[in-house]
Amino acid sequence: MRCRMDLSKNNVYGSFGGTIFGCVAWLLCFSVMTGDWPSSFFILAAAIAMFVIATKACLRRPQHYYQIVRWVLVGVTGLNLTLINLRYPTWIETYRKSPFYESANDMLLWKLNLLVFGLFGMLFIVLTFMEQRGKIPLNPIGDGKSALHGE
Repeated sequence: MRCRMDLSKNNVYGSFGGTIFGCVAWLLCFSVMTGDWPSSFFILAAAIAMFVIATKACLRRPQHYYQIVRWVLVGVTGLNLTLINLRYPTWIETYRKSPFYESANDMLLWKLNLLVFGLFGMLFIVLTFMEQRGKIPLNPIGDGKSALHGE
């Protein structure tokens, strides 16, 4: 028995909302905690733009779901790496002076880059493999079937 993923509107919104906003939440927390309001605004604007573009594209062409998700991963990876390399040194300096500081959370910039690139790279590879192997077939949008059902 194989499972199918139902691409209802709500599932598309939840899938992309969780992916995009979940991947940038830590950046937003760091920027707010350190009082970097321009970065906070940029993070939110970029995440909202990615969400709107991705959901519209997926609702228009649900058969391209995996390709759209991979492009979203490329976008959030780029956003993470850009902000890490541009703002992290300032954020960590401010964070070290804050009452929230815990030395166990300190991480060198190169290690953080490696961690982010490795994590998102692994997700990209898994999604590519899932699409090519047909592990999770997609139901068309709005067919009324449940998210998981047997073939």
